Amino acid sequence: MEEQSGAIKRHVQSSASTIALLAIRGENLDIAVGDLQCDVVQVSGPFRVYAFLEGESALSFAIRALTQHPRASAGLLLGNVSELAIQRARALAEYGDSGQLVITLAMQDLVRDCDQQLSFLEIGSTELVGRLERVFLVSRPSEANHESALGRTSKLQEEASLRSYACAGSFIGRRNDMARLSRALDLSKLVTLHGGPGTGKSALLRRFFFESERTFEDGGWLIDLGHVRHGDLVVPTLCHAIGALKLPSEERADALASSLRTKKALLVLDNCQATISTVRLVVSRLLHECSHLAIIIGSRRPTKASGETRLLLQGLETPAFAEDWRSIREYDSVVLFEERAQAYDATFKVSALNASDVALLCQKLDGVPLAIELAASKAALLTPRQILGRLADRFLLLKDESGTQRLEETIEWSYQLLSPNARLLLTRLSVFYGSFSVDSAETVCAGEELGSDAFLGTFEELLDNSLITPSASEFLEKDFYLTESVRAFAASKLKLGPNKPNVEANHRHWCLAFASNATEGLYSTNQTQWLNAMDAAYEDMRAVVSSGCLPRGDLELAGQILIACWPYLMERNFFREGFMMAEKIVNARGAEQLADFPRLLNICAAFAYYLSELTKTRAYALRSVREARRRKDVPLEGRAHCTLGMAAQGGGRNARARRHYLRAAAAMRGNDENRLLTVLGNLIGVETLLGMFESAAAHLDEAKRLEERSTCKSTRTSMKLNAAHLAFSTSDNRLAWTLSLDCLDGAIEHRDDLTLALILRTFVRLLWQDQQAEFAAVLIGAGQCVLACSEAQPTDEGPITFQATCSEIEQHLGAEAYEERVLEGRLLDREAVLSEVRQVAIKNC
Repeated sequence: MEEQSGAIKRHVQSSASTIALLAIRGENLDIAVGDLQCDVVQVSGPFRVYAFLEGESALSFAIRALTQHPRASAGLLLGNVSELAIQRARALAEYGDSGQLVITLAMQDLVRDCDQQLSFLEIGSTELVGRLERVFLVSRPSEANHESALGRTSKLQEEASLRSYACAGSFIGRRNDMARLSRALDLSKLVTLHGGPGTGKSALLRRFFFESERTFEDGGWLIDLGHVRHGDLVVPTLCHAIGALKLPSEERADALASSLRTKKALLVLDNCQATISTVRLVVSRLLHECSHLAIIIGSRRPTKASGETRLLLQGLETPAFAEDWRSIREYDSVVLFEERAQAYDATFKVSALNASDVALLCQKLDGVPLAIELAASKAALLTPRQILGRLADRFLLLKDESGTQRLEETIEWSYQLLSPNARLLLTRLSVFYGSFSVDSAETVCAGEELGSDAFLGTFEELLDNSLITPSASEFLEKDFYLTESVRAFAASKLKLGPNKPNVEANHRHWCLAFASNATEGLYSTNQTQWLNAMDAAYEDMRAVVSSGCLPRGDLELAGQILIACWPYLMERNFFREGFMMAEKIVNARGAEQLADFPRLLNICAAFAYYLSELTKTRAYALRSVREARRRKDVPLEGRAHCTLGMAAQGGGRNARARRHYLRAAAAMRGNDENRLLTVLGNLIGVETLLGMFESAAAHLDEAKRLEERSTCKSTRTSMKLNAAHLAFSTSDNRLAWTLSLDCLDGAIEHRDDLTLALILRTFVRLLWQDQQAEFAAVLIGAGQCVLACSEAQPTDEGPITFQATCSEIEQHLGAEAYEERVLEGRLLDREAVLSEVRQVAIKNC
């Protein structure tokens, strides 16, 4: 035997391309070799491996062997007689089912024109000991049990699809989810992986199965129930897939439980949403009777079985639009887009030119892998910006080249599984552009058809089917949202229904009520929570004003919503957007008749000021003064004078600014304490610039008395910042450090970039006065980086401007050293800079 094997190996060196390795799997094999030029090179357990010098002889021998032993399976490939090739041949034989001969592409090319009447059916790809191979099933037209062979072929094709999907290509962005799934399986015998359409549940389960199967003593089964639409077929499908033998008088469920009772195995059931109630009963029984069995369910809704652990799979993480393009490239959603785009356009790369477009595209697609892959398939035709422009009709765009894989169809499948009430509620929820709570959804969407008794259960049904997604942020109420694709699908259904106008009207009035409550909340001790809540709901406010109220000519509602959103827009520094909305309203026909017209004019003026458009600021503020005076609204006239004072101060006319602030303060006393505190803060600042320190100190005393009663954190922060300027100007540096440090925490908490930049400027002045020029230059760079994120530019004209301080520091350090320190401040992490500033401030307090 060894001599023959050695002769074959020597022959292989000169004619390796014609050596065929045949592996046959089966117990008690007794096959006569005859006069064929071959040798048995390995016998191990149920496997026999033969080496042939001629491919057609190997094929004939394999067919004869399977005819004699119909329960065996065989694999045939080309290769050298080596341990690795033998292992690959055995893996190929094991891949086939009973009576099947599976060959590789190279072997199929060699024997395609043989004299025997054979057909070769490609059944996919599989991994053979580190190499991915295309594999073919050899069949004979005269095969007696042709129908049975077709059934086995179908099964083998399905398994090949699963294995090739798991082994080919890359697996992006789910390693953390793989770890979560592994930890959950360690703690629970039943884990359900659920999520919305297209989130990649099946891909994750397949990858997890093929990586974890070997850790179970008896292996495992990965069974796709997506084609099973009737509950009665679940158990027969599982029995067939597992190979459970049923006795004549035995029920299939009993046979299934008996076959798994002693198994230490992993059972993965995917796409169970259509038959989830039956699956719940089956897995409950299996868990009760099969103590060593671990089960993973893949579904768009949980099974709700006892002891179930649920893992929600959401979209891949997406980058912020304003991030650096290099950091954008590191996000999993962007990596997926780039890789799939390169499959259609090999030259595509995420670069500085298109990174922001790719980031926004991934955001609009909610990081859903299927949507990203379908969008990337257009890379040969469109740039990322062009794809973004066509997302208005995303379901026409997001389909593959053949049109067989469509994002719309995956959502439609989930939609059809819903009850009529759940379908109705989903379509109505499409009016929400941002997040919503259960109470908000009920207020807008319930109507007569969905009463309070049925609403909560219907809402929960949508949540269970992963068509609404829980928000990860912490608000005053538990919030949910629709992904963009689900919202677009539901909106298309809402257009076809009769209730669209009523639901949209409910939504407009809900926006006003929510924003009004938020306005009160922004002046309360829960300011940060209300800011976060408005962050989630602001898309609704914007859409209602721009697309709902203004086109309909409903200026009254548009104006009320803008006034309610005004504090939020100021806190978040959304000056440009606020100014554009306000200008549209105040310049619309009939706006003069609005009850809030003077206030809207002043809001428009304030936004213009923060955009440094001082001419427009004066024009709108003067109109507001005239309208308020005509209507005898003293507090509103005072607000307009405050805005005029800001415009005058921004233009360097500090004396005029002070006069306006004094008139504003007089109007505010006894009427609006929060606004009065703002005016007093501005007075302290401008009087400090004018050198009127006694008057500034008197106004500071008045402000301190009001501060104790003020509920607005940002107003207190602004007042303290002006008080710090006064302390610095009167050489009370310790107090200046203390007040600036208090302001720092408030600005960070509210994400107020403008106030943070002003605080850093105060620290620069204090550091320069203490001769800490290098760190002062670092803070100059950090402040420039902060202002890059803000639409507003601070003004502090006075005897010594901030620019003059920067020039003095540059002259002290030298131009080259100064630029190095400033650049260092721009590049340093913001948290690191602020932490160091806080430590320096604490030392100087």
